[in-house]
Amino acid sequence: MKQIRKRLTYANVMSSIAVFLVIGGGAAFAALGKNTVGTKQLKNNAVTAAKIKKEAVASGKIKNGAVVNGKLGSGAVSTDKIVDSAVTSGKLADGAATTGKIANDAVTAGKLSPGERSEAFVAEEPSGTVEFQKSLFEPPTTVVTLNVPAGAQYVVTGQTQIIFSIGTSPPETALTECFLNDDGTSIGEMSATSKEGLIFPSSGVSMTGISDGGTLTVACKSNTKNTFAYKRKIIAVRVGAVH
Repeated sequence: MKQIRKRLTYANVMSSIAVFLVIGGGAAFAALGKNTVGTKQLKNNAVTAAKIKKEAVASGKIKNGAVVNGKLGSGAVSTDKIVDSAVTSGKLADGAATTGKIANDAVTAGKLSPGERSEAFVAEEPSGTVEFQKSLFEPPTTVVTLNVPAGAQYVVTGQTQIIFSIGTSPPETALTECFLNDDGTSIGEMSATSKEGLIFPSSGVSMTGISDGGTLTVACKSNTKNTFAYKRKIIAVRVGAVH
């Protein structure tokens, strides 16, 4: 034993351990290294960005809500990174979609509410005649009517052709007054005159006004008998706003 102890030097012991590990085919090394560096062995901030291989952190390794707004660089989320229909109306702030952000012709008529669309309404009586009230002191006679939806703005034009008194004698001045009305309130008016005694004297009347919808009429009256309206028409065009 004394002889053995004399030969047990540090170098001999380390050499023997090395031979043992080599003979074990590396299994001892594997056993020694397995799971030796765990989460507890890593200091805070020990794994820096430079130590992470490109694309090593896949989406499955990121917890929901882990990447907050402050961690996104400017322009990091590009158009090709957003799936179709991902940004819903609830994700848009009020006033976020300004005019400059909307392409020309992007908003079609189908995307506008009925009250926002331009639309024309027409009432026309192309044939037949209506005789006027033959006193300027009496209410006028309605010659054409158009009903349009309330709660919108309209530019309205009312028009009619007038045939004055036929062949009366002696000649007198015939006066006709016509009114464009919105629910009974005048929004435009025009008068026409002609000398009586002529054969089929006629004149055209056209009036324009602004309406908020309801019942639109053209009504006329004259100071003489045998005065008629024909080719009566009302056109109402709904617009976004009138200034």
